[in-house]
Amino acid sequence: QPSTETKYEHVTWGWDSGDKFVSVYITVPKLKKTDKEKVKCDFTTSSFDVIVSDVEGKNYRLSKSNLDKDIKPEDSKVRVKDGRVVLLLAKVNSWDYWTDLVSKTKRS
Repeated sequence: QPSTETKYEHVTWGWDSGDKFVSVYITVPKLKKTDKEKVKCDFTTSSFDVIVSDVEGKNYRLSKSNLDKDIKPEDSKVRVKDGRVVLLLAKVNSWDYWTDLVSKTKRS
């Protein structure tokens, strides 16, 4: 019985906090900037879940919840570039300083 569960490759990622957005950089080898239809991302106020499907037969996923601060899902964006995906998480407050991408404590 073949497994129907999707296998995801390990992803390398990093992040950076700017004035209006927190940027998340996800390395996806062999991804082309024209592969926009292969990238799907769900944003909530405290999480994101990005899936990159079928890049030369491989799938990639990065999912983070309990983000350090709330984001605005409706203003958050996905940019597809050669070899990587960039998520722009729209900050609720531009003055908020993010110490981590994910909060070390459970947020209420």
